[in-house]
Amino acid sequence: MLALAGVGAIGCILLLDRVPVGWQQWRPIRALAALARDARRLLLRPTSTLPVIALSFAGIALYSLSIYFLARGLGITVTTDDCLVLVPLTMLVTVLPITVGGWVLREGATVFVFGAVGAAPDAALAWSITTGVVVMAVAVVGGLLWLLPRNREHAKKGALSRISR
Repeated sequence: MLALAGVGAIGCILLLDRVPVGWQQWRPIRALAALARDARRLLLRPTSTLPVIALSFAGIALYSLSIYFLARGLGITVTTDDCLVLVPLTMLVTVLPITVGGWVLREGATVFVFGAVGAAPDAALAWSITTGVVVMAVAVVGGLLWLLPRNREHAKKGALSRISR
């Protein structure tokens, strides 16, 4: 069902530029239409889709390995295979728009899934909270770098040119 919902969501995104012409006077609608055009351009060309999928898998694998090393640093015995399989599941739960930043959901999912492979609940909870703090610290650094004038002007120029098309 989750895969079906994902395919349905992608289908909806691909059709966002098919809204009535009168609605396209609003900037958010134009931005969604640009998203739809870009998504179609990306998804319907295998030469551009395959590298994006490969980079996505690489990013998830690297995130899972960083969580593994964090667990090892906290003295939690899990294997790399456990992390490569179970961390993406916790990521999936974390992105549900129920709590702010996925807090509580990530902790519950981590305690549940890693408890199934033998991690102590209190250790898994500490591990998840540490993960959240690390992710937040990295996001703050990324946000500060984004706020640098050179990067902000470049990003603003790119976003405005796509919306005005």
